[in-house]
Amino acid sequence: MKFGVEVPRTVKEALVLDKNNGNNKWAEAIQKEMQGLHDHKTFRFLAPGEAAPKEYQFAPLHMVFDVKTDLRRKARLVIGGHVVDSSEHSGYSSVVKMTSIRLLNIIAKAQGLECLAGDVGNAYLNASTREKIYTRCGLEFGPEMVGRIATVEKSLYGLKSSGNRWHAHFANTLYSMGFMPTRYDPDVWYKLREDGSGYDYISTYVDDFMITAKDAWSYMAHLQSIYTIKQPANPEVYLGALYTGSPTGDWTISCQRYIKEGLTRIERMVGTLREEKTPAVTGDHPEQDESLLLDNEQHRLYQQLIGMGQWLVTLGRPDICLSMSSLSRFLCCPREGHLKRLFRVWGYLKKFPNKSIGICAEDPIYEQPLTEFKADFEDQYRYAKEEMDPGFPVPKGESLATTIFVDSDHAHDTVTRRSITGILVVVGSTPVSWMSKRQGAVATSTYSAEFCAMRTAAEEAISIRYMLRSLGVPVVEPTKVFGDNLGVIQNASCQDAILQKKHVAIAFHRVRECVAAKIIAPYHIEGKDNFADIFTKPVDGTSFKYHAWDLLWKTPTTR
Repeated sequence: MKFGVEVPRTVKEALVLDKNNGNNKWAEAIQKEMQGLHDHKTFRFLAPGEAAPKEYQFAPLHMVFDVKTDLRRKARLVIGGHVVDSSEHSGYSSVVKMTSIRLLNIIAKAQGLECLAGDVGNAYLNASTREKIYTRCGLEFGPEMVGRIATVEKSLYGLKSSGNRWHAHFANTLYSMGFMPTRYDPDVWYKLREDGSGYDYISTYVDDFMITAKDAWSYMAHLQSIYTIKQPANPEVYLGALYTGSPTGDWTISCQRYIKEGLTRIERMVGTLREEKTPAVTGDHPEQDESLLLDNEQHRLYQQLIGMGQWLVTLGRPDICLSMSSLSRFLCCPREGHLKRLFRVWGYLKKFPNKSIGICAEDPIYEQPLTEFKADFEDQYRYAKEEMDPGFPVPKGESLATTIFVDSDHAHDTVTRRSITGILVVVGSTPVSWMSKRQGAVATSTYSAEFCAMRTAAEEAISIRYMLRSLGVPVVEPTKVFGDNLGVIQNASCQDAILQKKHVAIAFHRVRECVAAKIIAPYHIEGKDNFADIFTKPVDGTSFKYHAWDLLWKTPTTR
């Protein structure tokens, strides 16, 4: 049952349900699916009694049924690719990174570009398969076709290589339109506009794509002449994220829809969740939990909730990043206390489902005057310079400011004594990526933990600058890196600083080289003003609200 509708398991059962319900809804869904397959010439039917070629492998067909949220019936014919030897065919197919989507949104806001989202209908069927497969027709093909042998000519859903073949097919289409893949993300394509004023972009996620361009409808019209595009429009829901507003006005991205659907599913399984003001208790340490281990059913529930929560972090809820990172460490052997902590995270999302990220391309506004620790490394790091990829497109338009907040909590894990690194990357005034990660080795002091975190921040600065340059965006100024450890900030920028702790030598020199190359510029801020604080440890409700609400309420104000 789904949404109060009984879902069949076979074609025969679907037709029986139609007869009992006095309608043809399932039959119409089956007919629509089969019509799409025939339109794309997915099968080549052999003559009655004719056997399939010897080099072909057999795979069975199966019709999968579903009910959409608007109660529309959905039927999808898939093939049992799991019984086929596809070892000689690649199944790899990449998808666009969520950081790339946020960067494109910021560029659209800064340059006044249009955004259009589209969904290619029966996408895989546009590509030809390389696997030699034959199958036997079932009742969905019609009573007269039952038992007939047919070879599979197109990339039918279920074959290992189908995703790979579709990806290559759509890539060829974009190449023919004059687009080229970017250097850092092969699923973000760019093209110089005819007037030379800037670049247009198309990002792809399997059969979903987004056009970010001055005249997005012209590209959409061209793609519509090749593919069946389902209701192309300005993005309202894209990859699970809810868009409100537009690039020309207030524009926000939230996970409200995904959260509400997830909560409905969770509360159906475990009952009503209590609302919480924070995702974790102040000073909580899940590694100290010694409650009973979960049984198999609860273990599966725990894994489901972790997977859903991790996708929310990816979509745009950095406020639960620390909690999901901490609880994910116990995915293989969780305890009852860990599951209760996970319920608290979802209780927090239940209380605050509408928090969103505001897209703002303007430079950050600082409430306090900034104190820059200027560095002069001409003698020590004269060789240091920022590497430039010769494949970068020519920079066009205005530059975008890049900012990183970094923090660490020394020896946070009371079992392994490893520290936690927290990173927040901001482009313009918009958070684009975040991280809460346990460090790979034990740091013997706060200074060591903070310097290791600073090295990670320097690497993130290199990455985000590479991304922007790959999109043709000028990157002129060093990336501002804000940290609350004064000693680390001074040692990263002062030429007279002496390396006294050899175990941080790699981080020490790596950070100073980045400063000398003008990749980053270190700044000191108070711990209470450091956004990265909520990515390193569970803080009290007042501090959490102070940090998280500035990040997730329209345009964030950088302190």
